[in-house]
Amino acid sequence: MKLHTKNLLGPVLIYLIGYGLIFFSKGVGFASIFTALSSIAIWALYQLVRKNQFARVGLAYAVFFITPILSLTGQIGVLTGFNGNSSSLNWLGVSFVSAGIALFIYHDQFTLKSLFLNIMQPVRFNSGPVALTAPATSAFSKKRTFIYLRWMILGTFLFSVVASGLAQLLILKESTEALDILVFAIAFEAYVYFNFAGITMMAFGALNLFGVRTVMNFNSPFAARNVIEYWQRWHISLSTVLKNLFFLPFKKTFGLPVAIFLVFISSAMWHGVTLNFVIWGTFHALFWVLTYYILKIIANKALAKLFALLLFPLIVVLGRLIFSESDSSLLFFKFQQIFTWNSDPNNVISSHLEFDTKTLLTVIFATLLIAFEFAFPKLARKYHFLRNPYACVVWIILCIAFSSFGLEGVYGTR
Repeated sequence: MKLHTKNLLGPVLIYLIGYGLIFFSKGVGFASIFTALSSIAIWALYQLVRKNQFARVGLAYAVFFITPILSLTGQIGVLTGFNGNSSSLNWLGVSFVSAGIALFIYHDQFTLKSLFLNIMQPVRFNSGPVALTAPATSAFSKKRTFIYLRWMILGTFLFSVVASGLAQLLILKESTEALDILVFAIAFEAYVYFNFAGITMMAFGALNLFGVRTVMNFNSPFAARNVIEYWQRWHISLSTVLKNLFFLPFKKTFGLPVAIFLVFISSAMWHGVTLNFVIWGTFHALFWVLTYYILKIIANKALAKLFALLLFPLIVVLGRLIFSESDSSLLFFKFQQIFTWNSDPNNVISSHLEFDTKTLLTVIFATLLIAFEFAFPKLARKYHFLRNPYACVVWIILCIAFSSFGLEGVYGTR
């Protein structure tokens, strides 16, 4: 398709606006300078090795592991959901940029145009989505404006109202009482979902509105019926990178269990090089494979689906608890508290919490929305019901009444 000059207006405009906002909000002029310079250097190296398939693929993997190396050396933070911004500002956006570059190199599609019009779009720096496709730019249109503004409205509501209200429950992380630990893990899963999905919906809407082709990053994960489906619906852009770089090539050589283990360990390293994330990756790999064989081996398919369904919430909640805790000793102690159900009613915080109106409404809405996804998976698909024009009017009103933008993205801007 021929690329008309007018089609570049949107991508260039949002590129300049994004960096302008970074400049004024961070108070510095060199945010992401290491990310930008490294990306250009990688493009130059790619030009030298691209004709050698072995070298090109090796470069793709090396670029993917830039983020784990920076995490290991302390240049960027570990993504537990509580310290997303604990990183060097000069590496702003490196996690999502390097993952995108790795995929483009792997498929031999890395160009300066794709780098600057798509991968390095600053809107992606705060929680993605990872760039997956070459920029199929297009001029503004009324139809596209109407569609993607609704995505931005929904994302703003989920992030600034729902997630910010649920944030009040995160105080439970400090408790070591079994009931509090369990309530925290459930609340934290919901908080991460609405925070992360909300902010990526805003990015998805803004990028597509300005003509930058972008994939949807979430697709109603709680409409899943097992943990395999859940991961197909959660952080879709990163999952696509992991699928292409680790699952598909290694499955052919080493089989499915090993490939899945490599996928989740690579994902764990991308989040942070710590013992807890090794545990997190191993935990999810084991239960992914277990679910797969339950569905495959048990002859009674209805019974197999029921087993997988019953495992699903347990895996998600316990996995989120592992994700949240950077202290391994404390993590093991919390698991011990849960499995022995050591909970002193006098010390339990969750049973004595007093909610303000916003938090109470938020908890009710979050519960209803997750229940809606689970009960009506077809209606929940791609958030059609929540992007209804009339629903968006309600979200705007609620944003005006209750929104709070002091909240950081759980994946930060690293």
